[in-house]
Amino acid sequence: MDFPGYLVVLARIHDRDRFAAYIQALPPVYAQFGGRYLAVAPALAVERYGLSEMPQSTVVSRWPSFTRLMEFWHSGEYRSVAQLRTGTGEFTCVGIEGFERQADADPIRAVVAIIGNVPTRALVEASGGTALAIARAAQVEPLEGIWSQGDLALYTFSDLTRARRMLSDFSSGQRGRSLLLPVAA
Repeated sequence: MDFPGYLVVLARIHDRDRFAAYIQALPPVYAQFGGRYLAVAPALAVERYGLSEMPQSTVVSRWPSFTRLMEFWHSGEYRSVAQLRTGTGEFTCVGIEGFERQADADPIRAVVAIIGNVPTRALVEASGGTALAIARAAQVEPLEGIWSQGDLALYTFSDLTRARRMLSDFSSGQRGRSLLLPVAA
């Protein structure tokens, strides 16, 4: 059984005008490979917990399988589009394999990315999160840039208050670094 794949992109954009051409050309290629956006957040829309570095724009997308994500990433179609963003910013892109997931009874309001020392799945799920993927550092597949952040976990939340409370509790004492991302429209 194939489990979904997730692409996580952390970006610092320096040339928004040139980057816009890349953004406009990307959706048909995503669709061709079965990718869909879960969260697309410019730096100012990302809520950071336990992070001290400059905010980054963040994108999380879901793919039918990790294999399909890798086919997309290495395809001629994507490589052609990717040239449009050359020199527009700094990018760290990673892929991870997810869990098969139950349909949500409630609408998803946010995607949470926990980076580094991730809490147990039971702790986050007790706070109302639904696990999408948890990857230890060795399981994170660097696609572009250097991933030196350690582990990576992705969760969805239907209740923003519960998500913020859990992230605030988790990040106190510098136990972790987390991003709360609005879901893609």
